[in-house]
Amino acid sequence: WPRKSESVAPHSGYSYSIEYEHVEFDRPDHPRKIGPDLFGLPVGIGVYAPEFNGRYLGDGEMVSEAAWGGIRDRYDPAPLRAFWTRNMASNRGTVPTWWGDERFALEGLAYTPDLWEVYVRRWILKYKYSQFYNIAHPHPLSEQQINAALAILKDCRKKARPILESVSKELSAINKALGSSSSPAPGESVEELEPKDTEANRRKANLLARRKAKLEEPNPGIVRLFAELKQRLDDLLRLEQRAYAVNSRPSPVTARVGRKAE
Repeated sequence: WPRKSESVAPHSGYSYSIEYEHVEFDRPDHPRKIGPDLFGLPVGIGVYAPEFNGRYLGDGEMVSEAAWGGIRDRYDPAPLRAFWTRNMASNRGTVPTWWGDERFALEGLAYTPDLWEVYVRRWILKYKYSQFYNIAHPHPLSEQQINAALAILKDCRKKARPILESVSKELSAINKALGSSSSPAPGESVEELEPKDTEANRRKANLLARRKAKLEEPNPGIVRLFAELKQRLDDLLRLEQRAYAVNSRPSPVTARVGRKAE
């Protein structure tokens, strides 16, 4: 199952990037079929897909937009109206829970390059108009700034890769050494050795264990790279963007369902 998926809604232009933290399949309590009825969607709700655009009538039945125009008066519009009222009111003008956190609620961010993309995308969202959250920055990022931010992310992750590979290689060697009957000392090649003095082996094992613990701590080189990433992102901001109160509540904007705000 993919760790991440991205999609773009064909009509609204919304783009979605989803990171999967947990996935389950074929549990006894899972539905055997997923459809509008499962989500309690009302009659008349729009169904938009590459192969079909139309309206849902319930019980698995759908009709085209043209057909819906001729029969819509047969159905009570109240459930559909109530659905959109709830939908539009939900979280409008509010911000995500991570909004006011300096590191956007990403645990271990500074020394975990896998989280840097999430951080940069949230940074972009915070400094850019967002129809999804119905909020707007008074001085939004330009497309040039957004592209530059993504380029910075790519560059910093590229710089981090050899550091991570070096640490991973050394940890693998240490784990192999600690698992052998005769553990080589740091600097020795990891290979099967003839049994040596037990006390000497214990000393070597202790040295390796301490080195392993050190390697498993936040890597200073990676932490410095994250600091570089943050500084380079900040350098992209114009004066008026930087002066904006970062933790202030953004202004709601007026939007219509299925359309971008004017």
